[in-house]
Amino acid sequence: MHITYQWWKSAEGKQAMEYAGIVMTTEEFRDVWGYKKAFFSEMINLGKLRESESNKISEYKSETENRSVRGCLKFAKDGGADAESEEEGSESSTTLMTFSAKAEALDAEKGASLRLLSDGKIEGVTAQSIEALEMLLAKAK
Repeated sequence: MHITYQWWKSAEGKQAMEYAGIVMTTEEFRDVWGYKKAFFSEMINLGKLRESESNKISEYKSETENRSVRGCLKFAKDGGADAESEEEGSESSTTLMTFSAKAEALDAEKGASLRLLSDGKIEGVTAQSIEALEMLLAKAK
């Protein structure tokens, strides 16, 4: 799917689609596969991972019995099996609070989220996430 999506977005793909008289938005392209937006994005990211670091997918398969696309992407993002063995001795933090805003609420292409962790750190701090939180607080007043 990732390779097809890359071709569809390429100049060659656009030209071929135009020549065939096919005009399609990203949402319509996604609907061809029958996936919701989040899962479609995960499948595209898994395809990218397969191209760049296919060994991470193999590691995930050998390390895990309950497999999922999201689990594989998280495994690769966290550094794979090497990172897991390093983390065993360290204490992990848990999420205490989450704030998220959909792209539609922000008039943006992507949503934003912030997480307060038990170790006091805040993940996801960006200008967009701060703006979203300020917007929510202003409406709460």
